[in-house]
Amino acid sequence: QRHDALVLGVGGVVLVNSPVFAATDVVIEGSEHVSTEAVQRLVTIPSGTTLFNVNADAITEALSENPWVTGVSIEREFPHTLRIKPEERTVAAIVYIPADDIAWAIGSDGNWIAPVSLSVSTDAEGNVVEGAVEGGQTLTGADAAHALARKDGAILFTDVPTDVEPSTGREVSSEVVLAGLAYANGFSPEFIAQIQSLSLPSVDAITA
Repeated sequence: QRHDALVLGVGGVVLVNSPVFAATDVVIEGSEHVSTEAVQRLVTIPSGTTLFNVNADAITEALSENPWVTGVSIEREFPHTLRIKPEERTVAAIVYIPADDIAWAIGSDGNWIAPVSLSVSTDAEGNVVEGAVEGGQTLTGADAAHALARKDGAILFTDVPTDVEPSTGREVSSEVVLAGLAYANGFSPEFIAQIQSLSLPSVDAITA
């Protein structure tokens, strides 16, 4: 019985590392905020990788250099295809800082994610799109921030104090921004979709 178990164990190792299932076709996909090119720059698939021994933890660690990434989706399509796509953080709020004309995304984990572009294109219905389209327009500043918040199903914070200092990966510590997040947590997604923004000049003066 021990001999049989050893044979099965060795057979399993051989199968895991067998070139019959070598990952010779690696398909890299981007996500909403992480381009395919960004993923390709971060991910390296070592020689000898198969559909069974692919190191998901190593890929996740490599992709985590991008602040938007929280995990990775790996799909196996036999016999030789690996499909890799980053999993993104959920955006809870977009914070528009008018003094710097910049906007930052905050994740549902209460951490700052990264700045977002304040020049976006929309279609005739106001949806954010890639590139200019007929009947659409280019938005900047607070209008762009609002369009991005709407796209992510998040809420837009405006009129924040000048001492709010975002930093990628850092936990939100501003009392007024934390108060805004707590305030918004009481809203349903349907209600948030109807709010243009939350004004956060101070903890005692939050208005929708």
